[in-house]
Amino acid sequence: MSGNSTWTSNYSVLNHTAATNLTPKHPSLDPFFTLMIVIVGAVGNLLICMAILLDKKLQSVSNYYLLSLSIADFLMSVVIIPIRYMMLYNVLNPSAYFLCHLYLAGDHILLTASTLHICTISLERYFAIKDPLGKVRSSTGSLTVRIILLWLASGVLIATPFGLTIVLYGPKEDGDYHCSNLQYFRLVTITQAVVILLAVVVVFYTFIRTVVILRNLGNEQRRSREGDRNGIIRSVSTITKSSSSSSSRGLLEDTEKRALIVVWLLSFAFIIAVLPLTVMLSIYMIVGELCNNTAEVVLIVAFYTYHTYTVTDPIIYVIFVKRFRDNFKDILLLKFDTFKCCK
Repeated sequence: MSGNSTWTSNYSVLNHTAATNLTPKHPSLDPFFTLMIVIVGAVGNLLICMAILLDKKLQSVSNYYLLSLSIADFLMSVVIIPIRYMMLYNVLNPSAYFLCHLYLAGDHILLTASTLHICTISLERYFAIKDPLGKVRSSTGSLTVRIILLWLASGVLIATPFGLTIVLYGPKEDGDYHCSNLQYFRLVTITQAVVILLAVVVVFYTFIRTVVILRNLGNEQRRSREGDRNGIIRSVSTITKSSSSSSSRGLLEDTEKRALIVVWLLSFAFIIAVLPLTVMLSIYMIVGELCNNTAEVVLIVAFYTYHTYTVTDPIIYVIFVKRFRDNFKDILLLKFDTFKCCK
């Protein structure tokens, strides 16, 4: 890996893992676009949290996971992204010891937490479709424990590479082994790449399996209608069972279909946002250096794409979920009285 290459220089500045002094901001950085990401991400995710907490009809298992996911995205928007870009714009010193701790730990933990939440939401929706007659799978207490475990797992997944770095390589003499120690960055990048790969597998698996279940359901209902038209006589128990299944499946069609589509949109939007940067950094870990011009352009685009995942959830819910859209309007207009009774 060439220490003097343009790729290494830009890469070190943008990731703050090897920066030791201030560097001029990159000409491709757009302050307005950055500010819009921060504002939309912060306000949008805050509105999601308030809507779920204020509206009892939105307090479902999936939406509680969404609440926790929105908290992670909100913290990313108001803390981590501003620190990253203030460093890039030379407002803050990228080698400051405290900022290195806050930025690197916060960035990695919040991204990992968001990834694990996306996996959990996709699985929860899949099992809800697979077993619509099943009892409520989580009480409020057990659901809270699961969410806490997701956050603890995120911390452990990031703390482990950090601990291994200290054990295997030891801290630097100046004690600043966060920003300048590439070994820590390598280990945590590998960990996050594995977690994001897991998210890709989970999302695509649940998507394919759900499509298969819904297709089989459609075939079953079509055969049932054809059998009724042909005068096929069935036993009372079979009719009762079929009616119960049909009723539950009909309820699924009416109340869950849009929620299922929204979950898929959230999941695929997250993957599209974080995957380019993950792939690029994984390639860098393998080959050590990329073409200078290509790396410079791809790096900027990948980081902007990466940060847009914090704004996708609010935008998707505004477009596709009327109840969230109405609640957002009421909150922004300070009409909190509308939440005192069921709408």
